[in-house]
Amino acid sequence: TPAVAEHLSNIAAIPFVKLLVDRAVSEVDIYVANGIKCVEVENVAAPYFIGPGNCPWEELVILFLATKAIRSKYPQLMIGMHVLSANELEVLPLAIACGAFFVRSEATLFHGIRPEGETNNNSNMARFLYVRQVLRNLTRGRDVSAPSFALELTQQQYPQIWSDVKKKHTVFFDELKNIDDWLHNINFMKLEGVIVTGAETGSDVDEESLKKARKAVEGFKAFNQKQFATAAEKLMAKQSVASATHSDLSLVEYYLPHLPVVTGSGMNFQMYRNYADYCIVGTALKHGSYWENAVSEENVKRVVEEFRAFTSSK
Repeated sequence: TPAVAEHLSNIAAIPFVKLLVDRAVSEVDIYVANGIKCVEVENVAAPYFIGPGNCPWEELVILFLATKAIRSKYPQLMIGMHVLSANELEVLPLAIACGAFFVRSEATLFHGIRPEGETNNNSNMARFLYVRQVLRNLTRGRDVSAPSFALELTQQQYPQIWSDVKKKHTVFFDELKNIDDWLHNINFMKLEGVIVTGAETGSDVDEESLKKARKAVEGFKAFNQKQFATAAEKLMAKQSVASATHSDLSLVEYYLPHLPVVTGSGMNFQMYRNYADYCIVGTALKHGSYWENAVSEENVKRVVEEFRAFTSSK
């Protein structure tokens, strides 16, 4: 509404807010100039992370303004959004409004304890899917800044929710220390992406855990294709979507979760390339390779060159 737009404009004019938004855009400028095609926008610069359902509205508004500014400058950039700590439901409306590709979830599976508090899982995945459906219905036909990857018939599936398993900096009960217990629930919980991290920010993912994640995902993809291929074909025919736009997607890929395997820390690309579809890298791109610092273009160039060196030879 005009009143809301005016209120957001007034907040955006606050010098500190403008500083944060400008910094976010300038850092994305560096990423894009060096060939990075997907970014995750999060409140990583916050001094403290407030737990699920308690994120201050000011923080959400600033994140929204920063992401909208990035989307305005880069209409086709793949953007993910993440609000620490475990505020994936709170960020969902913002992600839809900004045409985000994914939302990162820290509390879709099980329950953990972090330094700042508990990662409460109170039917979080079900709530996310329900709210996403409702919000998509409300925004249908409106301008929600949807880039081309959010195809008309599948935009109900965006943003996807990519779920951390055994999230870094989190302590779990002894029964949950085995990653197998997490991976067995991928299909049961209808996960849309699996993020595997090391023990802490910047640390490499354990190869055995990543290998198990890849194997589990491939197994569930095969199961889904066997179970739902016929239904997907009928739905595709009913919707009459046989167009060139979708020629590179199989019917099942079009309607069922792609289930990417994502690394959430470290940069052992030589090993990651064997198992992962995406790598989330943050710490190594900052000045001094410290997560709270601003982005260093020198570090970005170095990391991108290293990534390309390992992945191009796969």
